[in-house]
Amino acid sequence: MRSVIAQALTQALRLFITIAATCLVIRRTGRIGCPLGVGSPGGEKSMYRLMLLAAALLLIFAEGPSLAADEPVYEPASDWVELDDTIPEEAGGSPLLRARSVTRVDGDVLQTFAELLYRGSTPQAVQNISRLTAQWLPEKGNLRVHEISIIRGDEVIDILEAGQQFTVLRREEMLEKSLLTGLLTATLTVEGLRVGDVLRVRMTTELSDPALGGNVQGVQALATEAVQIGEAESVLLWPQGQQLDWQVLNGNPQATVTEDGAMNRVAIPLPLDEGEDMPRDAPVRFQMPPLLEYSTFGSWADVSSTFAPQYAAEGLQLPSDLEERIAEIRSRHDGDAARAAAALRIVQDDIQYLMNGLNGGNYVPQAPAETWRQRLGDCKAVTLLLLAMLEELGIEAEPVLAHSRLGRMIPQRLPSALAFDHVLVSARIGDRTAWLDGTGAGTREADIFDPPPFGYVLPLRTGGAQPFEIETQMPSRPQEIVNVRMSMLGSVDMPLIADVEVKMLGPVAIMVAEALRTLGPDQTKELIREALLETLPGSGLVTDTAFAIDEEEPSVTLTGTVLRTRLFSRENQEWSLALSQMADDLRVRANRTKAAWRDIPVVTSGLQHSLYTLVVELPEGADYALEGDADFTGTIMGRHIDRDTRLQDNIVKMTERVRSDVLEVDADDLPAAREAGRRARADLPKVVAISDVPRMWDLVLADAPHPQIQRIDEIFDAAEEAYADDPVHVLTTRMRYYYGVRQIDAALEYVDKVLELEPSVDMYTWRSALNHFRGDDDAALRDARLAFEFDPSSYDAREILAERLILSGDVDAGVALLDEQIELGGSSEEEAKFSKADFLGEAGRGEESVALFDELLDEGPVTPKLLNARCWIKGLNGIDLDGAIDDCNRAIELARDPAAYFESRALVWLRMGEPAKTLEDAERALDLAPDRINARWLRGLALTELGRPKEAEPDFYMVREYAPPVLRTLERFGLIPEG
Repeated sequence: MRSVIAQALTQALRLFITIAATCLVIRRTGRIGCPLGVGSPGGEKSMYRLMLLAAALLLIFAEGPSLAADEPVYEPASDWVELDDTIPEEAGGSPLLRARSVTRVDGDVLQTFAELLYRGSTPQAVQNISRLTAQWLPEKGNLRVHEISIIRGDEVIDILEAGQQFTVLRREEMLEKSLLTGLLTATLTVEGLRVGDVLRVRMTTELSDPALGGNVQGVQALATEAVQIGEAESVLLWPQGQQLDWQVLNGNPQATVTEDGAMNRVAIPLPLDEGEDMPRDAPVRFQMPPLLEYSTFGSWADVSSTFAPQYAAEGLQLPSDLEERIAEIRSRHDGDAARAAAALRIVQDDIQYLMNGLNGGNYVPQAPAETWRQRLGDCKAVTLLLLAMLEELGIEAEPVLAHSRLGRMIPQRLPSALAFDHVLVSARIGDRTAWLDGTGAGTREADIFDPPPFGYVLPLRTGGAQPFEIETQMPSRPQEIVNVRMSMLGSVDMPLIADVEVKMLGPVAIMVAEALRTLGPDQTKELIREALLETLPGSGLVTDTAFAIDEEEPSVTLTGTVLRTRLFSRENQEWSLALSQMADDLRVRANRTKAAWRDIPVVTSGLQHSLYTLVVELPEGADYALEGDADFTGTIMGRHIDRDTRLQDNIVKMTERVRSDVLEVDADDLPAAREAGRRARADLPKVVAISDVPRMWDLVLADAPHPQIQRIDEIFDAAEEAYADDPVHVLTTRMRYYYGVRQIDAALEYVDKVLELEPSVDMYTWRSALNHFRGDDDAALRDARLAFEFDPSSYDAREILAERLILSGDVDAGVALLDEQIELGGSSEEEAKFSKADFLGEAGRGEESVALFDELLDEGPVTPKLLNARCWIKGLNGIDLDGAIDDCNRAIELARDPAAYFESRALVWLRMGEPAKTLEDAERALDLAPDRINARWLRGLALTELGRPKEAEPDFYMVREYAPPVLRTLERFGLIPEG
C-alpha cells in the first residue's frame, strides 16, 4: 500500500505543519521519503520557501479512474466555501498571514479548499513566495484554481485575469525512489510582486476512488505553535445523512462541532499548543504531530473485506515460463516451508521494486502476469504474484496489511486504509505462520518464520477481519557473525595483531554486496576498514582486506588484518585485558524523569541476533587468570546475552551471542534494566596477569628479533600501499612504533618522510627528540629551531627550543624564550614557570631552580607535582637533602599515584648515603609503575652499594640500551656505579 504525498498550494491545505516536521513524519511512516525538497540538493532553500507558504499537505488517498483534466481548471470558488477578504495582522513577524482549509465529504467525493495569504515583507520573501508550484493527480480529480491575487493597499490585482496561468509539466520527482506517483506539476512565477504586497492563493482539489468501495478517508497534520500564523483554521464538512467518524491524535484542540444546514461541521482553530518535547528514544507514534483523521469505514472488518477481492489469487493465469519455475519448485523441494521459501526467493530476486500509482495503482495491484512480464512491481503487485504462486503450490496463504513504522498505533486509529503503508503474505505451514515479504531481500527457509517488526496487522478476507498484534521473536539465525583472533605474543605494551572476519547475512548482506559490486577499489577498502575497526575499540591500521559474496546463503564476508595499539591496561599494579565489547551497550541511557515522559516506552535497537567470537593469544612468559563473569546469561533492555569464556594454555576464547525479541521497553522497567546493566558492566570478563609480564623492552633487548616485531614490520609495509590515500597516517604511526621499539634510525627515516609530505610543529619536535635520543644534540637543537620557526605561536615549539638551548649551555637564550611566555600570561604561563625551574635544575643550576620552585609553591596552590619537582632537583644537585625528604614525604601523602615521588625520594636517600632506603623506595616506585626508568637505575646503584652488583646488572643494561638520554643526565650528575 502506498500513500500519495501532495504539496502546499497543490492539493489544498489539509495539513498544517512545518516542512521539517512533515518530512519527519513522512520519512518515519513509510518508504516514500520526503518529497518537499528537504535532504535533496537545494533542499534547504526549498524548505525555506515552502515554510513561507506555510504549506505542508499530507494527503493519503487511493487511486481512481481517469476523471479529470490534465490542466488546472480556472473558476470561482464553490458556494460551500465562505470567503474572507480581510487582511489579518502578522504574527511574530511571520510572512504567513492566513492558512485555512475546508474539507468537504459528499458521498465518495472529497473536496478540499485551501486559502493561503502571506506578505512579501522583504526582498527575499518576495523572491521566495512569488514562485508557486502545484501538483495534483488527474486520475483523482481536478485542480481548481480560484484566485491568485496581489493585494496592494486597497487595490486587488487579479493575475489570472491579467493572463498569467500555470505551466504544466509531467515530472516524476519520486522516480529515483522507485515511485511512479502519477502527479502532474504546474509552476507559476507571480509577476509584479513588490515588497509590502500581500499574495492570496485560493484553490480546491477533488478526489474520488472506486477502490475504497464508496468510502472516503483522510489524514491531516495540524499546525502547532512551531509555525507562526496570523490566522489558521481547519474545517471538516460532511452531510448529516452520511456516517463519518473523526478524531485528533496526539493533540487536544478546542474543536467546535456544529450542524451547518444539511452539513455537519468540525472547525479546529490553529495553531495548537506545541506540547511536550519527546525523548529521542520514544517510539515514532509519540513523536507524531497532532493528526486529524476521518473515515467513513464502519469497522476494520469493512476495510478488510473491501480490499480482499483485489488479492483473490484463485484462477489467476500465470505466464508459462513462470509455471515452469513453479513446477521446478515442486520437483526440487520437499515440504511447504522449502517451497514457500523458493517461491519467495523468485519474487525477491527477479522483481525489481517500483511503486506504480498510475491507472488506479495506488490501492489496486497490477495483474501477476504483467508484474512478471515487466519484472517490476510494488508491494501490492509482488504480494498478488506471490499469492498466485502459492495457490499453484497448494500452500494456504492470505494478504496482510501492515505499517512499516506505525503498526503499534493501529488500535488508536480509525478504520481506514490510511493506517497501513505495506502489504505482505502470511502463509500457514503446518501449525506455524510464515511471513513472506516480496519486497524484502535475502530471505531463506530459515528466516520465513521470523515475524516482521510491524506491530498490528490486518488480514484481508472476504468476510472481514480484525487487526491482531504479531508476537515478536528473536531472528532464527544471526544477522552478523564476527570472529577476531588477536596475537599478543610479544608483550603487553606492544601493538597487537588481529585477524578479523565479519560475516553479514540476509538483507544486510544483499545491500552490502551490491555496494561492493558498485564501489571503486578505494571506496571498497574504506568500507571494509570501517567494518573491521568496529570490532575493536580505538583506531588502527587495516591491511590485507578482502571480501567474499555467497549468493545462496546469502552472505558477505569481510576479512582483514588490524594493527592496533595495545589493549592491555595497568591499574592498581595489575595488568588486565577487557574481553567483552559490550560495556557501552550495557549502559542504559534512557531518561524518563520528566513527568510527561513517565509512561513513554523506550525504543530498542530492534530484533537482532549477532555472534561475536574472540580468541586472544596472550604474551608468553607470564601466568594469567580470568576475572569477572566469564559465563553470563541475562536479559537487559530486551537483549538476551549468552557469554562463554575459557582460558587455557595462555589462550583465551570468548563467545558472546546477543539476541533481541523486544521492540520497546516499558518505562517502568527502566530502573531494573539500569541496575542490571550496571552490574553486568561491573562484572565483565577480563584476563589478569598474575605474574610479571613481558614488556616491550624485553623484546627490544632480546638477543634475536621477536617474530611479533617481524610480522608488525610486514603489516606496516602492506599498510603503506593500502593507505595510499592517507600516507601521513601510516608513516606517523610507523615512526612512533619504531621509537617504541628503539629503532631510532628507522624512526628518523619515517619522520623525514612525513615532513616532506606535511610539515608540522609536532613532526619537527619529534625529530628533535629522536636526535636527542641518539646523542646528536646539534641536530636536536636545529630541529627545535625549525619547529619554532614553523609556528612561533606554538608553546610546545617554544618549550622544546628553550630546553635544548638550556641543556646545550645557552641558558640565557633558553630562559629568555620562557620569560617571554611568562610575560604574555595566559594558559601557558604557569607551565612556562615550571619548565624554567625544571630546565635550570637539569642544567646543574640547582639553587636558581629551587628558588623558582619556592616562588611557585608560595604563590600556591601546593601540589604534589611541585613538591616532587623540588625534591627531585634538590636530590639531583645534592642540595638541602633534609628539605628534599620533607618535600617528597608531603608529595607522597597528597598523591593518588605516588610512583614518581617514591622515585625522587630514592634519589635523595642515595645522596644521603642510605642505599637500603634507596632500594626500598625504588622498588616501591617500580611496583606501582614498572616504566620508571630512573627508578631502575637508582635500584641498580643501591644494589651495587649494598654489595649485590650481579643483581644490578639487568637494571643497568636496560637503562643503557633502552634510555640513553636518561643515562646521560644521570651521568652528568655523577650518578654512576663505581668502577
